[in-house]
Amino acid sequence: MFAKPSQEQIVLLITIALLVVFGLTLNGFASVSNLLNLLRSISILGVLGLGMGLIVISRGIDLSEVAIMAGSWAIALIYMQNGMPVFTAVLLALAIAVLIGVVNGVMVAFVEAPALFVTLAAGFVIYGLAFWIAPAWVVYAPKDAPGLMYLGAGRLFGIPVPILVFAVCAIAAPIKKKSNQSKEFCVEETMKTTKFWTILLAGVTLAAMPFAASAQEEGTKAGRELRTAYDKSLQGKTIAYLPIALGVPLSDEWGRVVQEEAEWRGMKYVVRDPNNNPSAMQQALTALVDQKPDVLIVQNPSVTLLMKDLKRAESQGTHVIQVNMASNYKSGAFVGVDWREIGRMLANEAVKACGTGSGKSGKVQIVQGELTAAASVDQVGAIMEVLNKDPNIKVVSNQAANWDANTALNITATVIQQHPDLCASIGFWGIMESGAAQAIRNAGKIDDVKVFASGEGSQLDCDQVTSGNFSKFLSYKATEQGHDLMFAAETLLMSGDKPGTKNLSYYTRPIWIDKSNASLGGTCFALPKKN
Repeated sequence: MFAKPSQEQIVLLITIALLVVFGLTLNGFASVSNLLNLLRSISILGVLGLGMGLIVISRGIDLSEVAIMAGSWAIALIYMQNGMPVFTAVLLALAIAVLIGVVNGVMVAFVEAPALFVTLAAGFVIYGLAFWIAPAWVVYAPKDAPGLMYLGAGRLFGIPVPILVFAVCAIAAPIKKKSNQSKEFCVEETMKTTKFWTILLAGVTLAAMPFAASAQEEGTKAGRELRTAYDKSLQGKTIAYLPIALGVPLSDEWGRVVQEEAEWRGMKYVVRDPNNNPSAMQQALTALVDQKPDVLIVQNPSVTLLMKDLKRAESQGTHVIQVNMASNYKSGAFVGVDWREIGRMLANEAVKACGTGSGKSGKVQIVQGELTAAASVDQVGAIMEVLNKDPNIKVVSNQAANWDANTALNITATVIQQHPDLCASIGFWGIMESGAAQAIRNAGKIDDVKVFASGEGSQLDCDQVTSGNFSKFLSYKATEQGHDLMFAAETLLMSGDKPGTKNLSYYTRPIWIDKSNASLGGTCFALPKKN
């Protein structure tokens, strides 16, 4: 008869079986490097296990061990980064662990408070202290601490040092059996004294764990190298922004996001405001190109005006990103909407409201922006393709308001007088179309005429919907476009490619805003507070 296997033997057999199965089924599992990595990972848990083992021997429990390990070293690493010598910081971590161990030991062994509650409370206190001093989820060891880094990521005779650290801790751990006849662990002092020293030793053991845990430095090393390469590509670079005009939510939101993102990356942000003057914009662009920024973001007023200087900028080494309204010159990147998609979506809503079977007049007006702008050229073409398919639709006005609300108001006031049974108005920009909506309201027709517009999705646009001026609004989310602009700039700079050799596109998915979501937080971006 075979003797009944012990728990240790059962665990060992299961471990061997798993190793054999994984070795046969997983490529590379049995390689030396992989086995060393496994041992290194196990060593981290092993040091934790030793600390808990010391407690379990004395029939106790400690819920603060992870907090002791993480908290003491988070505090020490923050002080290292602030200039504290490495040796002093190491002593600080050990002192914190010893102090916590003393407090836990006294409370459990002599005050006789339940270990469960004492150590749980200690864990919360340690975490709170650590986050107060080091308010971050990840704290790295400074690069000027090679000894500390060696303990975590170094190798001795090809063996990862954390494995050796665990081995030393395991050999030095004061665990022994009383005799072959007894399976109880012995203690040489009184039970109270034993509990005190056991909890204290557990704290000290856990304080050593970050030496093994920093073995993950080999993993984070790749992350650090990536961040170093990232910073090298971006820090110190200049990003210039040239909108048609500032002082409007669309261009202001682009600029706000790009500036915040650029400054976080250590980039210099430059902006010019031509104040909706094409001549001033061309002069500003010429001057910016001469200054040779690393990245140039441009909102084109027309498809032809700035082509020459955009091409010159890329030939001189500047990456050019065109936003929302492209020119006939394809630069390194375009960020914005597909105006033909916008046009089709607006036109489809007009057909639903005024087309065959609606019982309406079918009369529609179109309020364009600048006739030569890409937003107008592409949008009106797509709109007409959709509207012409429905025989009930009649376009009674198709005029340019040049992005101006007052001009849109005057145009629409005339149209509504000539066509009091107007069914719908389609505007190419929310702020401009708000003038058309006001003319319709002034005529007492706001409940009869459907008003559709598109734009950046600011709170002004949501307010137009909730007030009833806009029936529906198509938002292309300027905040999201601002982030896309920065993403495009990152991609171009980090690629290392010569400006002008790429033609990247970042299109924005438009969303409808109506009374069902206009009042929901986050649907529209907030306008900056005026000082």
